[in-house]
Amino acid sequence: MEAQHEGTVSAVDISTDGLKVLCGTLYGSIGILDKSNKNYKTILRSHTDEILTIDYHLMKGILITASRDKTIRLWNIETQQEVYEFSSPTDQPLCISSHPTQPMFACGFESGKMRIFDTDTTEVVDEFSQFNKPLKSLKYDNNGKFLIACCADGSVSIHNA
Repeated sequence: MEAQHEGTVSAVDISTDGLKVLCGTLYGSIGILDKSNKNYKTILRSHTDEILTIDYHLMKGILITASRDKTIRLWNIETQQEVYEFSSPTDQPLCISSHPTQPMFACGFESGKMRIFDTDTTEVVDEFSQFNKPLKSLKYDNNGKFLIACCADGSVSIHNA
């Protein structure tokens, strides 16, 4: 299967059933490749710069994106409408991981900080500042008990979620 995108793909995520591939581009658009019907559709054009990371929050049915425009946006996947936007004018968001069973997600930043966001209250509920270099990757385990953070300097931390 192939899909023609509006720009270079810069971020991807695959749905848990493996049938949908979410694609973010350098130009800030988001598309879905549906493997069940071999259809590709651009669904959103809102970020003003490259999408750095994209994650699907299964429990909430929302798509979470972070862009070089220093915003984190939450989208209702069914209505394709923006639900909420977090702005980080001084600290670039780089990576995101959705909690598998709770209405929250973690975001890693260029400063090395990691923030936990509540999707229901749209608040930052916790912040960790143990790294001095950019966070490159975050991942909740399948049970949601642990959150693993990987830093640009090669260090890794495991947090009890």
